[in-house]
Amino acid sequence: MSVFDDCGNVRTGRAWTYGLTAAFVLFIALPISLWAFGVFASGPKGAGDVHRKNNGADNRISAQATFEKLAADIQAYPVKIANAATDRTAHPDDTYYATVLTGLQSACADAVATYNADAQMTTMHDWRPSELPESYDNQICEAAK
Repeated sequence: MSVFDDCGNVRTGRAWTYGLTAAFVLFIALPISLWAFGVFASGPKGAGDVHRKNNGADNRISAQATFEKLAADIQAYPVKIANAATDRTAHPDDTYYATVLTGLQSACADAVATYNADAQMTTMHDWRPSELPESYDNQICEAAK
């Protein structure tokens, strides 16, 4: 089954068949096969990539530092809010003190929301220090009545 006959002449019909078959395989079938393999392997590959990122040293250090910083901020807000509420009570006609209190409560709520979201994040929740709570309640951001 050669492209040459017994005399060494090229069998043009067979040469075209082999050429077109090779071109089809090289330019159509092979790329489609590689694409399909990539699609089917994407699930396990993606899970493996998440596992590698989650267990990476940079991710561990960053996640722990983030939790520690957010927890320290959240734990400091009740004192700041109480001081702002005292100032507001001492100056009931001054809107500045009301604005400061509202701003502190808003910043506290943002910190609580960020902490709680990070505690649920795939690449962070494993690295929350055990002495910190799983989540904070927004009531921590309210001024004492």
